[in-house]
Amino acid sequence: MKLLHKLKEFLILLHIKRKFYNEKNVNTVAPNTIVFISRSGTFVQKPDLMDLLKAIISVYSIAEDNKYQFKIYIDYPFDFLRYLLPNKVNWYISKKEININKKSVILCKYDLQGIIPKLGQRDKQYHCYIYSGKNITRENNKIDWKQCWYVAFHSLFKISNNLYEILKTTKLPDHYIAIHIRFLNALEKREKGYKCNLSEDEKKYLIDKCINIIELIKNQIKEQIVIFSDSITFLKIINDKGYYSLDYQYVGNIKYNTDIRIHDKVFLDLFTIANATKIYAIRGKYLYNSMFPEYASIIGGKEFKIINI
Repeated sequence: MKLLHKLKEFLILLHIKRKFYNEKNVNTVAPNTIVFISRSGTFVQKPDLMDLLKAIISVYSIAEDNKYQFKIYIDYPFDFLRYLLPNKVNWYISKKEININKKSVILCKYDLQGIIPKLGQRDKQYHCYIYSGKNITRENNKIDWKQCWYVAFHSLFKISNNLYEILKTTKLPDHYIAIHIRFLNALEKREKGYKCNLSEDEKKYLIDKCINIIELIKNQIKEQIVIFSDSITFLKIINDKGYYSLDYQYVGNIKYNTDIRIHDKVFLDLFTIANATKIYAIRGKYLYNSMFPEYASIIGGKEFKIINI
């Protein structure tokens, strides 16, 4: 399987090189630069949002360690600049600025387990197309990996005016508690490749257990509770019981959807969770151990707690 995987990656990079690069054009960005690229037409599997952000920050860490410039070009699976803009680090690069000369570019991948590589060819640009959603600081066993990730995120990004306007639509109080539950396909089929064939009785039992935990949290706090989930079935039930959630009309995963309204909803959820006073994740049998609420808590610098059922 490893050999087949490597062959697939080799063929993808070969396709990218033939499609996007030539031996003539040399553009203006300096050689000792790593460019993180996600664009259409590459055959690279679309990531979900959190895997994408973890990969970006990991490749940024590699650039920092090697004293390279760092740039980001993402127009697929969504327009990145619609949501996040450069903050302290000017990572913006236009399509026209990307060096497409085969001789002065090294195509690379990020799938590391923690070791930060040394980049030897300072006269070339490194273009990263293939990546995994691993957090290099966490994999590197850094004790303060959360602080490192927080600093890196806020060095790179600030929210766009568009995302700011989207966040204003929630009209939430200044202090609220976020509770996140990811059912994946436990209650209804939401994503490809994951099987979970629960009976109606098993689904009801799972829903009741989650609601019991929410009620326990409610009895311990004064703030409003906001529920986040990938299950429209669960969100409808929880709303009928008087709990609050954001509009669930466009709940979905960026990985499987091209609808801009779904992209807006994913970013809305991420930053609404990040802005909460405290963040809970409910996990357990038949529930997916999503990293989404944990990294939202890091972005917001907020307390995060896992409750297992």
